[in-house]
Amino acid sequence: MTMFWLLFGVTLVLSNSVADERIDGCPDVQVVQNFDLYKYLGKWYEHAKYPNSFEKEGKCISAEYSKNDDGKVRVVNSMINNRTNEARSTEGSARLNSENLGEGKLLVYFKVAAAEAPYWILDTDYANYAVVWNCWKSPKQEVRKTAWILTRSQNPSDNIINAAIAVMKKQNLDTDTLIRTDQKHCD
Repeated sequence: MTMFWLLFGVTLVLSNSVADERIDGCPDVQVVQNFDLYKYLGKWYEHAKYPNSFEKEGKCISAEYSKNDDGKVRVVNSMINNRTNEARSTEGSARLNSENLGEGKLLVYFKVAAAEAPYWILDTDYANYAVVWNCWKSPKQEVRKTAWILTRSQNPSDNIINAAIAVMKKQNLDTDTLIRTDQKHCD
């Protein structure tokens, strides 16, 4: 197992305990209402994110969501390692949090983590962008925040990115911390 997936799994396990409870130090955010999981399916490209250890050396990061026969959603996260140019991917599943049906609160599962973790969609227009959020406490009780701006296009327009950033600003989330994901030379 590579260090990338090990760190990714550890992050998911650590965030597992905060699927729907308020964590001191985490901002009170609002998720999208009347969320349509099936409109969310398809390929998303990571445009920007808060720095994190499990994607540190990645470029061309994307996620593909498709419907499984069991009603869950298949998730395939992919990236290219900047140093080795090696393509990497991991497969998991996602489902709506049954306690919050209709809200953009999903639970994702990856074998490497062996636990479900929250995946909150703050907003999406389904066709262009999605803003995803997570906040949890580490074993040292340090608050950890993750955010992603996902787009349907690998090279979205400024208007699309500005709409996603406006969502974060409206929720008083730090946009200065965002780092852009390299989506060049991905083929």
